[in-house]
Amino acid sequence: MTDSFVKDKDSVSEGQLFRQTKKWGFLALLCLSQLGQLYNSQAIPTLQVPMEKEMEMDDVKYSYLVIAETLPGFIAPLFGGYLVDYFGASKSFITTNLFIIIGQAICTLGAYQKSLFLFIIGKMMFNSAAEAAQLARSKIVRIWYINNDVGRALGAAVVMQTMAVIVCDLVYPNLYTLTQSLGFPFLMGVFVCIISAFFCLRCVTVHKQLLRLEGGASALNEGNEAISFKVIAKFPKIIWLLLAAASFGVDAFIIVKLYLSKWIQTSYDFSIGEAGAFLAFSSILTGVATPVAGILTDRYGKLPLFLILSIGLIQAGVASLIILPTCVHCMLPAIPVAFLSMGLGPLFIAGYSALVRIIDEKELGMATALIPVVISAEVIVLVLISGRVADATFASSGYTWVFTLALIVGMIGITLGFIVQAADTRGDKKLQSKNKAQSMLELSATQTEISDEGSERSEV
Repeated sequence: MTDSFVKDKDSVSEGQLFRQTKKWGFLALLCLSQLGQLYNSQAIPTLQVPMEKEMEMDDVKYSYLVIAETLPGFIAPLFGGYLVDYFGASKSFITTNLFIIIGQAICTLGAYQKSLFLFIIGKMMFNSAAEAAQLARSKIVRIWYINNDVGRALGAAVVMQTMAVIVCDLVYPNLYTLTQSLGFPFLMGVFVCIISAFFCLRCVTVHKQLLRLEGGASALNEGNEAISFKVIAKFPKIIWLLLAAASFGVDAFIIVKLYLSKWIQTSYDFSIGEAGAFLAFSSILTGVATPVAGILTDRYGKLPLFLILSIGLIQAGVASLIILPTCVHCMLPAIPVAFLSMGLGPLFIAGYSALVRIIDEKELGMATALIPVVISAEVIVLVLISGRVADATFASSGYTWVFTLALIVGMIGITLGFIVQAADTRGDKKLQSKNKAQSMLELSATQTEISDEGSERSEV
């Protein structure tokens, strides 16, 4: 009987044992598989000045380019989320990585030809594939990392992902300075995307091993043919408040980030490469703040309060952009960069961790798709406004009025964050509690203390 029990226990825990031994190595593979997407993500803001010069763009045309880059986030995620849920994460992940390579190659051709039309086509394909890839990764993360690991896994992932963004902020402008070729930095980006695709294949192979161990051959079919867009109507109402609060916080950051490199160059007389170093410093701080936020959210819960705090840090950065004096080659730009950076990563940790607690895993692709849809819909409008404001006021007051717009948007996000906190406190309090695993650990520790105390009393 004892032997039978051990055998059953071993058969049940085989998949769990595989997950426990492989989860952090798998996380490294997962991050490396998106290296191409992340490495190329900051190309447009980093190269704003040379792109405006060589493609003959002013601030208004630059805003059109940003809208074209943002548009896939408005259109692609819902369809991408549906396809990811329907076909499963593995097939979707591989397919989207191939389209990322193709999109980056078209961007490179557009940059060499100085064709804004070709560049926009490539960027839209690249971003559409990247959005769908993000949704596929979200489903894979949810399968590999149970509640007690989600915050730490996301935090660790951001640290590794941050390295790709740092390299982009440093390498893109310096490659342009070195070669004076707008296309060459994008060509290097193509090679990084190809390398990422190999890591993607390895990642999917390991993921299928886990599925096979946990559910046999039938588990390899990850698709959900019953998925429907109607599921969105069944989501709890609090998800819309949560999305609105998080998205307005992200919007404030995006508006600022679009003009941050040029602001550093024009207000403090830094070169494009030196401005890139400031942006790299920004990414390092994001990489430090995010895992700390992951650990704290896992330990203490209170996700709406973490959301409010994150947006507040972004707002402190935006406010300092407005009030700081200008000077030549001083380090004052590091202040707003630090606040902005320390707020962004924790904001995503709080938002995604809250989403995971509210939505079932089978519907998580559709739910996660709502994040870029909502953000993109808002950004399209806000970028049009900020582009007009920048064009009309830059000559007289720099980007002060653009940053003021970002400050107003962020304050809306903070207000909505307090509404989320109130709604969840009055409701089922899913966003207030600690993760179950953490609570169980603390309960176990408490029971151990009680047991020890009882033993001591018996001895006395």
